[in-house]
Amino acid sequence: YTQKPPYPILSGLVGSEMCIRDSLGTMSGSGSGIRNTRKYTDVLTAAHVCQLPIEVQLMGGRQTITLFNIHGQEYFGEIYALDFENDLCLIRIDGKKPVLRIAREDPGIGDSVFYAGYPNGLYKPGLLHFFHGYFNGIDSERSGYYSIPAAPGSSGSAIVNSRGLVVGLVSAVMANFHNSTIGPSVEPINMFLLLSENCDKFCVK
Repeated sequence: YTQKPPYPILSGLVGSEMCIRDSLGTMSGSGSGIRNTRKYTDVLTAAHVCQLPIEVQLMGGRQTITLFNIHGQEYFGEIYALDFENDLCLIRIDGKKPVLRIAREDPGIGDSVFYAGYPNGLYKPGLLHFFHGYFNGIDSERSGYYSIPAAPGSSGSAIVNSRGLVVGLVSAVMANFHNSTIGPSVEPINMFLLLSENCDKFCVK
């Protein structure tokens, strides 16, 4: 893959974005490399993407997660941290991979935002879907609202601002209007990453 997207800020999404496959072999969501440690990369996605499918629960099975990057490379991941209240999950994979940076503050209302992901599980090597929209504001529960299209499979995609910094995450979309998307904002994402770094909170034991 050599062609670069027309917006330079989206180049970071090309390297960091991954498609996530669950225990049933379903392409269940998207995720973004967000933090490097000495030996690992933590991939940020939505907590509901990391949930064990009910069919596997009933059989007493365990969650197995496989991730694929744009080049078709396959990685096996383990759930490292979960925050169900804000719908956040970290999946840890071996090796250092490209990562995104988190913004210090939320966008202004009407600011442009972008994300890349795999809606409806449409994944093939060399393929990544890009979307552009606008930031609408934050509610009292610190959820961000965006005028940007999404669908099942988009869940977990990092939403970035015009500088390529993460300002949110695709968590939910209105059932009857798929251009209105909701997800955790900068504050809960930063808190999740901070408290999970040394396992003060959120880590899966």
